[in-house]
Amino acid sequence: MSLIDESLLEDEFEKKMNGLYPVERGLSCFADEETFAKYEEEVDSFYNQNEQGNYYSDVWEKLIDVNTISTLNLQGEYINYTPANSTGNMIVFSSGYGDGLYPRYVGFDKDRNVIKMITDFIQIVYDNEPTQ
Repeated sequence: MSLIDESLLEDEFEKKMNGLYPVERGLSCFADEETFAKYEEEVDSFYNQNEQGNYYSDVWEKLIDVNTISTLNLQGEYINYTPANSTGNMIVFSSGYGDGLYPRYVGFDKDRNVIKMITDFIQIVYDNEPTQ
């Protein structure tokens, strides 16, 4: 499991979220810290200019077809997005239906360098207790 040293985390909320991957509205992304900071500036700028706006419906719905996202996404919806004033990019993708927290894992090479990240977006939900 991908855990961050707790001494690097700012507060109890971050410590509680350690090892988890948050998803909002069925969209998620991979980005470096600098690019994501530029994205956050873009979102803040949007809300400063559109107090009653909704970044998701006013911006993202025009960029990605969220109506086809299913609970098990096999269609590979994604967008390679460059935030305003950034030279970096974000890969924004369908992660399933709705909000959620998902465990994240990393894989290492023989020298202990991180070479992959794995997130399990599939959650098994039982309508009733399983029978034994």
